Amino acid sequence: MNLKINFAKKLVLAGLLTLGVGLTSCRSDKDLFDKSPEVRLDEAQNEVLKLLHGSEHGWVLQFQAGENARFGGFLLTLKFNDKGEVLVGNDLLREQGTNDILFVKSLYKIGGDRAATLRFDTFNEVLHYFSRPDIRGGGGPGKGYESDFNFLIQKIHDDKKTIDLIGEKRRTMARLVKLEMPMAEYIAKVLEMRVVMPNYEAQSDKQKLGFTVELEGKTYTFMPKARGVDTYVVSAEGVKEFEMSFWHTAQGISFAQPVAGVTGLVYNADTKEVTTNTGVKIVELEDKALALYKTFVGTYKLEYTYTVNQQGQKRQGSVDITLELNPDVTYGYKVGGLGFRAVARFNRDTQTPEFHWQEIKGLDLNQDVEAVYWGPLQGDSNLIPHEAAGMYFAPIEGSNPAEYVLKGNRATPESDRFAFLVKYKDGKWGLTRLSQSLPAIMEKMKVTRK
Repeated sequence: MNLKINFAKKLVLAGLLTLGVGLTSCRSDKDLFDKSPEVRLDEAQNEVLKLLHGSEHGWVLQFQAGENARFGGFLLTLKFNDKGEVLVGNDLLREQGTNDILFVKSLYKIGGDRAATLRFDTFNEVLHYFSRPDIRGGGGPGKGYESDFNFLIQKIHDDKKTIDLIGEKRRTMARLVKLEMPMAEYIAKVLEMRVVMPNYEAQSDKQKLGFTVELEGKTYTFMPKARGVDTYVVSAEGVKEFEMSFWHTAQGISFAQPVAGVTGLVYNADTKEVTTNTGVKIVELEDKALALYKTFVGTYKLEYTYTVNQQGQKRQGSVDITLELNPDVTYGYKVGGLGFRAVARFNRDTQTPEFHWQEIKGLDLNQDVEAVYWGPLQGDSNLIPHEAAGMYFAPIEGSNPAEYVLKGNRATPESDRFAFLVKYKDGKWGLTRLSQSLPAIMEKMKVTRK
């Protein structure tokens, strides 16, 4: 029991000494230790409150979410007043039914009987969104983003513009950075920076975009951990690979920790260049698959044969289809000309577009449809629903302009006969005519770029 108490006292003293560096730099050691821990803690809390209240525009809270920061970095804007109220905004959440930034007011306090702690002890729709277990983001329902909402104050920097924090429960790092502009303006610039800076998000599970930069004589590589997760995987020769959260700012990107003296990236709106905050140019990594994916944008003629009666009489048909980039789907295309809204994806293995199982909207049928299956027929056998199934553009060697035949992907056997299997909302499955120009069963399908 005594060992635990003594250890706790050491932690308290260490925390107070850390705060003392920023708060008592003009005091002598005699002045510092002549005061009781309670008095020193009270002074530390008052100093923090003074800083929070003293910022005209408020602060941005850069924090990490999840155990070991597995969901990456997020930010909140906070405007504190001396009545114990805080106005909270975020770059992701919007007013219901609008595109306006959501700002919500709640209560806060600087408390703690062992160390100065920033506490948000009343519910705030924006701030507590990241700690709610009933949302779909992060780890999904039951987990959410697993974020802290109370933070131990670790250090006040000498310039009084940055305060280092640590999550009270999950011990992930966070920091408060003084805002030099109104919160709404800052969030607008962050959203702009997400768009105008090169997109270093992962484009697939197999290959990711990123960049390299020469720092202290070594080539550092920054690769995104996963799509939609603001975390870089950082590596260099002789340096153990590590993961690092980052945040978009009004100027570019801020790192959770310095890398060879670099604390972030800066975007130059005039030159459209990205450099480190120390002025070193970065080099974007080329993704050859991404460049090839874009070459398939255009209009194609889809020709096919289909059976019109029980006697086996066949006819020829064709339809023009279009492929355009779909930013909402990784390596995706919007498909036009089919009579309903559909998507295709770039298949990295075959290096061509692929139609795949998908939900369909805008289908002109008597019943609502949940999903459609594009798949091959073997003989007269029925189709078996399979979410990985689809058909891809298989190039015809030597064709000019480029021609392709539609073949089954790895989840389905090779065939030159395909059908659309539709699942209705009543749970039934069936072959259907999707549009007048696309019969249910098509044979010998050929696609030619126009």
